[in-house]
Amino acid sequence: MFNMKTKWVRFFSSEEELLETLGKRNSLCLELNGKNLILLRNEDQFHLIKDKCPHQGLSMKEAKCEGNYVVCPFHQYRFSLETGRGHGLYLDHYPIEFREDGVFAGFEYFSIF
Repeated sequence: MFNMKTKWVRFFSSEEELLETLGKRNSLCLELNGKNLILLRNEDQFHLIKDKCPHQGLSMKEAKCEGNYVVCPFHQYRFSLETGRGHGLYLDHYPIEFREDGVFAGFEYFSIF
């Protein structure tokens, strides 16, 4: 009866616009779908995470990517960029899709339909 669905929200009109906005930085703060998020560039991949460390609720604005992990700037907790898991906690993260009509973030929700 209940289904998981994904709401896709466009946050850049193209990959070129994303790259131009990001410039040489490796992270960008965004507000999207009512959430404060951080867009991270790790080599040639992009990741979208919630701007709230699950350890103590502090901002992830100054987080750095190390390999396949994002590292909290306060306590150096490491979270997987693919799963969000780390140190027995879970960092909210959101899928990104590059399409012809823009760059989209996916937000899961439950639906009864």
